[in-house]
Amino acid sequence: MALDSQTLDALKWLGAGIGWLASAYISYRIGRRAKIDDIQIEKRQTFVDQLSNLLQTDFHERQQIVDLYNLNFSHMKNLSEAMYYFDKYESLYQEFRQLMSKLPEGIDKLQEVNRNAAIYLDKNTVEAIESYISDTLFSYDDTGLTDTYAENFFTTVLDDDRSKRLAENYEAAMHGLRKAVRWR
Repeated sequence: MALDSQTLDALKWLGAGIGWLASAYISYRIGRRAKIDDIQIEKRQTFVDQLSNLLQTDFHERQQIVDLYNLNFSHMKNLSEAMYYFDKYESLYQEFRQLMSKLPEGIDKLQEVNRNAAIYLDKNTVEAIESYISDTLFSYDDTGLTDTYAENFFTTVLDDDRSKRLAENYEAAMHGLRKAVRWR
């Protein structure tokens, strides 16, 4: 069965049209996927920047507090004696108090950003940040008669096991955040 030239020309145009439609659809899908990828990369970058900044700030401020504690109180027999002087000379240790008062707000922000970033980061990074946050938490009593915040804070921040875990989780989280930036 032979087709006349008009039918062949019509089939060629139909084939070209179908090819053009398929090409346009594929280009649209690829472009759309690329746009979605660009948005996700941008969001991931924003979260990584925020988390990195919050983690570094918190970790280094905790290190600074440990250094200040050792500088001021390492010669004392125990934490109770240090807390006696810490409470007695409140204005002398104002830098301590300022650093300590900033930390809970930073941890709250870190936890919030980590929750929002969880979909953009790998599970190990999110878990390392959650473990880091967990190692910063402690309980205290501030009923008005007693205020154990400073003593419990120093007990927590000076605990060798907890400090080691905190440093390990910090390193794991920072490694994961660096990896997330490179992953594209």
